[in-house]
Amino acid sequence: MADTGHALGWNSEIENDGSTFEPLPAGRYWFRVLDWSRGKSDAKKCDTAKLKIEIRNVEGKASKMTETLLLHSNFEWKLSSFFRSIDEKQHGKKYVMDWTKVKGAFGWARVKVEQFTTRDNAVIDINRVDTFLDRPEGSIPAWVKEPLEAQRTLDEAQAVPEDDCPF
Repeated sequence: MADTGHALGWNSEIENDGSTFEPLPAGRYWFRVLDWSRGKSDAKKCDTAKLKIEIRNVEGKASKMTETLLLHSNFEWKLSSFFRSIDEKQHGKKYVMDWTKVKGAFGWARVKVEQFTTRDNAVIDINRVDTFLDRPEGSIPAWVKEPLEAQRTLDEAQAVPEDDCPF
């Protein structure tokens, strides 16, 4: 059984420093959209969709990332490739973007490793979607089809209520 952790008190002794994050190698991976939110781009003066995506390699090692889609005609190709990847749009056909079908959707993407500078100026490697791809023929891994409800329940169980935080 997986260790789901436990609550700590304000004066609990702590020791675990966590593990060092290592991105998955560049390659093609199945992804699942864990969540998404609406936003705005000041640079392009358009709406954005910020996708929270999870990818896993064949051994089950996961990487989570955020991918922002610009709702702008210059990036229509990327929107089309995303919706084709999650099997909503057909090649060469017009499609009205249905954002209600995005959360929990899964698809295929080419992922790259990119350097990122953190707020404290540390340079780290992260995974980023290079391009969304049409789904390959063949079997789909079971993990991408698992309902998000199970994951949401685990996340909620581990969340600290806002009124329990001292700040």
